[in-house]
Amino acid sequence: MKKIFFTFSLVFLCFFSNAQNWAPLGEGTHDQNIEIELISYDGKLFAAGEFSEIGDVAAKGIAYYSDDKWHIVDPGKNDFTSVQGLGVIKNELYAISSRSTFNILKKELMKLNRNNYRWEIIPNSAITGEINDMIEFKGKLYIGGAFEVERDSDIENLATWDGRSWKKVRDDRYYALEPGEIHDLEIFNNGLIILSQIQDNSQLRFKKIAKFDGKNWDNLRKGIQFNGATTSLATFNNKLFVGGSGFSIIPGVLNTPLVCWDGYSWKPIDQAADIPNISKIISFENRLYITDRTIQGSTLYFDGKKIKKLTQDLEGVITTLAIHDHELYVGGYFGNDLLNIPNGIARLIPELDSPNGITEFEIYPNPTYRNINLKYQSIFEVDTQIKLYDMNGLCVFEKKYLNEIGHFKKSISLPNLNSGIYYLRFEQGDVKENRKVIILN
Repeated sequence: MKKIFFTFSLVFLCFFSNAQNWAPLGEGTHDQNIEIELISYDGKLFAAGEFSEIGDVAAKGIAYYSDDKWHIVDPGKNDFTSVQGLGVIKNELYAISSRSTFNILKKELMKLNRNNYRWEIIPNSAITGEINDMIEFKGKLYIGGAFEVERDSDIENLATWDGRSWKKVRDDRYYALEPGEIHDLEIFNNGLIILSQIQDNSQLRFKKIAKFDGKNWDNLRKGIQFNGATTSLATFNNKLFVGGSGFSIIPGVLNTPLVCWDGYSWKPIDQAADIPNISKIISFENRLYITDRTIQGSTLYFDGKKIKKLTQDLEGVITTLAIHDHELYVGGYFGNDLLNIPNGIARLIPELDSPNGITEFEIYPNPTYRNINLKYQSIFEVDTQIKLYDMNGLCVFEKKYLNEIGHFKKSISLPNLNSGIYYLRFEQGDVKENRKVIILN
């Protein structure tokens, strides 16, 4: 692809350099104070939780977002009420369903049938308790949480599915770790990492974190001197990151809620010392994104050198982070009336700065009543596409200009739209830009 070069100029209200903003997905979940799980599968974004409605459709704890709207997933003959523990194993989507039988809550493993998009309950998979994570490791399904297997109460908190039943995770010495509640699972350096309070009687002396390579358990240099909780794992810059609250590498040395393991030793991320409580972390586009449970839906990111805060808060608690279609999504119980973001799920709108060398772009007037002017300069003859999205992610206007070159200036007459915030997306070759536009009536 040929690169396009511009000279930058902004008029009135636009995104500023390094600013990133949130946009909603439909009308949210309508259920308050619930934890949402998100996962990308089959070109769609799936959401699971204890919600009964999402957007404008009734849903029993699970739905997917596609073509700018939410769709239900047919439960088939299964009368479940909520869903948790989403995971993709061998290109199949699995989840844990909850249903009430004779006033007893029963949770079972289920798999999505891709042919008819119906759920199928897997026999002999019942558990009691909570699932915090599901992951594929060496072609097998693993779950972690605070649970007990119904058919074998000796299996707790960490288990693997062999196709017929749940099994303990044992090494070649037939040694099985006895973890407390598993907070998170992650794959790092060909091993399964578990984050938990480990009840350990071996000589390895595990401390809240362990690695299983399929044959043996490793204590990662006896872990970290944890003073507080550990909550989340992520791989970033070829290192394993652990997020939580108030732990240190060496007792008495700087407490920090973020540390990393490079395969040989633990190192603190000193820049994170002022974050009181990390709830989730995820690696996305050369950054480690961080959510803080105690700062009203604040999201930060670590670029390897500095930690910066996004300009907009979601005013609530973020419980999950997910990547779908090269974009970052968050779920939780939050809402921002000012940004028109309802409870439950939001998408991060890409930032202004582009790797394609944009140096000129102008939209005016902004705010506007109906007409906007668009100016930029291109040195290559390529097509230009303009799209305008509302706060629900629906495209309300689209225009294409063929083979534009040189100085570009167009007056665009927008349709009759409601007053509010909209996002204009500009695409030309490798260049993709977003601008906030305010429509007045």
